[in-house]
Amino acid sequence: MRSLRQAAREPFTLFLDESVRDDVLVVGGVIVSQQGLALVRERWRALKLRFGLEVSDELKHNIPSQRETREVLERNGWPQRLRVPAMLRVIADLPVYVVVAVRFDEPRDDDNHQPLDYYLDAMIWCALRLGNHAQRGEIAYEGPHQVVVDHPSPPADVSDRPMSQRLRRIYENSPGTAAFAHYSERWENSKMTLRGQPVPSLSSLGLAPDLYASCSQCSEALQIADVVTGAARDCAHSVAMEHRAGRRMVGSYQLDNWQIIHLRLRRGPNGAISRFGVGVFPNERPEEQEVSRVLGSPPGSWAAAA
Repeated sequence: MRSLRQAAREPFTLFLDESVRDDVLVVGGVIVSQQGLALVRERWRALKLRFGLEVSDELKHNIPSQRETREVLERNGWPQRLRVPAMLRVIADLPVYVVVAVRFDEPRDDDNHQPLDYYLDAMIWCALRLGNHAQRGEIAYEGPHQVVVDHPSPPADVSDRPMSQRLRRIYENSPGTAAFAHYSERWENSKMTLRGQPVPSLSSLGLAPDLYASCSQCSEALQIADVVTGAARDCAHSVAMEHRAGRRMVGSYQLDNWQIIHLRLRRGPNGAISRFGVGVFPNERPEEQEVSRVLGSPPGSWAAAA
């Protein structure tokens, strides 16, 4: 029987960045169609001009105090507390789909680990969302669909730096290219989860065989991914800290910022956000479940559930 699915020639690109605070790692970014990329670039550059910057300047979630652009922004009345929601409002009006993977560090008997150990797995989770996005509904978008990361530099002190043996082995076998090696392996091979569920190869979802890297200073889309990831990290970290203190967040600067881009989160066929646009792992401890509830629920339900 002939398939009713239609094929469309519209490759997508997923731009990813990462951010860490304490025991919380967030890898996330935006899915953009090839046609939408020019508009994304145009509007982000227009925002830079509105802030008093040059179009070649880097506009991200957090700009170090020693950067000249930070001084320009603050002189023009755009400190970070005002700048971040303004940037998120622009992103909320862009033709993008937001995906974020939140990974909590897991308590272990040794100290040789840190949240960044989970970067590779979180990156692949986001890449799988890109593949699923391109195969959604009655239309299968032809690839190859690309994943672009802000060039993931390896630690300079791999031999001395505290990290898991798993991550150390990947770095030592592929110095400077761990993310690319892991992507390549997952492009070729499917796998099974610990619960025995099959996970398809990236190639079967139409993704390109290579992971691409760029410099955020030269990519508006990567700068946008940085802002999205920073907002998700701030919200996830704040919710987790409040829950650990026995409090539930009802309203805050971090929640307000997350609400701005909530409509841009990738959703499933029934409108679900959790597992489609937001993943929280391992999602076993109470604070992790609370973060999953907040990040993956419609804003109107936050106060109602409090």
